[in-house]
Amino acid sequence: MKYKFLAIFLLISALLSANSIFSYHGMANQNFGNDQYSASMSNAGENDLFRINTSYSNPSILASSNKVIFSTAASFGKQNYYDNLSNEFHDDGFNLPYFSAAFPILNHRFGLKYSLVSSGNLDTYGSSSLISVDGEEFNFEEKNSIISNVYQIDLAYALKNRFVNIGISGNYYLGHRIQYWKFDFEDATLLDTEYEKEELFKNPGFTLGLSKRWKSISCGTSYSSKVKLKGDVKLSYNFSDETEIVEEAVYLLEIPAKISAGLSWKFAETFKLHSNLYYQMWADTDSYEKNTATVAVGLSYDPLSGYGKWYESIPLRGGFSYRELPFEINNEPITELQGSFGFSIPLKSLNKRIDLGVSYLTRGDKDLHELSEDSLMFSIGVTGFDIFAKKPKKIAPRDIPIAEF
Repeated sequence: MKYKFLAIFLLISALLSANSIFSYHGMANQNFGNDQYSASMSNAGENDLFRINTSYSNPSILASSNKVIFSTAASFGKQNYYDNLSNEFHDDGFNLPYFSAAFPILNHRFGLKYSLVSSGNLDTYGSSSLISVDGEEFNFEEKNSIISNVYQIDLAYALKNRFVNIGISGNYYLGHRIQYWKFDFEDATLLDTEYEKEELFKNPGFTLGLSKRWKSISCGTSYSSKVKLKGDVKLSYNFSDETEIVEEAVYLLEIPAKISAGLSWKFAETFKLHSNLYYQMWADTDSYEKNTATVAVGLSYDPLSGYGKWYESIPLRGGFSYRELPFEINNEPITELQGSFGFSIPLKSLNKRIDLGVSYLTRGDKDLHELSEDSLMFSIGVTGFDIFAKKPKKIAPRDIPIAEF
């Protein structure tokens, strides 16, 4: 019963997570918790203090907010899978990468954030047959699926000051990994087989961050702790009408310590060049054996308000990233390349906007790994919608001017 609510939440969230053909080898999809502005540059610009930045994976970035602000996004698109036998499969994708909120009080900033950290989901179906010792052939259908996701909920605090912004956040991780197999024989006299392994896990961690802005430079760095996620394992076997369930409490997954650093350079008054590095220390965990790095670069254009024609007032951005996956296939490393582009639709109220983006991602190599995939995803984000703010009531007495004749 203690996991009932958690299980319902995770299973619903699984429907909104990213898929990958590499899911049977590990959680291939990685999300660094950045907002849609940064995601449109392939996760560059995480430490940009020249804007209202809602990427709170570095908690000191809360210092960029001077009023209550909310931000969220949705991503949807098409994913394509390929193998070395010239087979291919197309799948639809939809996920909610993050939700964040900031609450400033004087020089203090408080924040709340939810994000999808990593995921790997896949369903496979197929028909096959087996030959018995006496040569008889039996046909069956096989289903194999995995649902694997890790989520992160942060409570953050930042102190804004003229020397350096300091931030700290408590990170609470929760997730699940469900593997399911089913063999359905065509011959009704044979027993169909089902097997399911369900893991639910959770545990807390923390993140420390620093950030600073000079005249044309903004930079920041953060450190997130290693976390061992602990939970229960439930094994369910079904041979016709019989089911056996076994439960035990164990450490199921380790989240590696992560160091991130980034720099934003503002030039020509309306342009910014961004670079970010994310380094994850998987070798210090029991999950994988090698450390990995992600490098992202981006360029953004934020026009001055009230100048130029309408098309000159649209903020634009784009970027590229290179990422190493923490696991290998056929003793060959797997790399990921991503290119992104986006723009904003400013709304009438200050600091309110709609962010739109598109990204193309390719991962793996058919010749090296026997598998590869690519995806084209579209994203829409909203920022600045303060549900607590109210318009001021203009009810003070005032003099009515007297007309002059």
